[in-house]
Amino acid sequence: MCDLPLVEYLFNEYVARYKYTQPYTRLLESGDLKYPVQHMTVDTLVYCAGHILLIKRKNHPGAFTFALPGGFKENIETCFDGALRELKEETHIDVPLSILKSCTVDEKIFDHPQRSNIGTLITMAYFISLPTQNTSVKGGLVRNVGGLPKVKGCDDAMSAQWVPINTAL
Repeated sequence: MCDLPLVEYLFNEYVARYKYTQPYTRLLESGDLKYPVQHMTVDTLVYCAGHILLIKRKNHPGAFTFALPGGFKENIETCFDGALRELKEETHIDVPLSILKSCTVDEKIFDHPQRSNIGTLITMAYFISLPTQNTSVKGGLVRNVGGLPKVKGCDDAMSAQWVPINTAL
């Protein structure tokens, strides 16, 4: 997972969760906040040539673990635009936005109330299926090296990498 001792890692996870949830907990307990806070996040599952694109998280909570590219939706954007923004920020995937949009084939909401330890986290996820070779797609040409677009971990992603789907499950 990482080079930290397990106790230190778990302590850092606890501190991150506490710092995030404590202000809301205090407001709820005082009665100043009528309803619990719900958070909206957006993710992308990018598939290409039998691989899925994963990032390794840089920060707590979840530091050093693999995840789908994604993050919190900004108030000024749609879920879809937020998902594409997070995908580009975290992976620098070498595919134009117009092609990512045209290759989006499905979307699903994940809203189980206990799916996150920071509170109710509602995630809108988008499935993007990219062609495996240099292919002309509505919006431009996808240039894949070895069948997979180039990626690089950026922003709050320590790394980004293509993982064979049969080893990711």
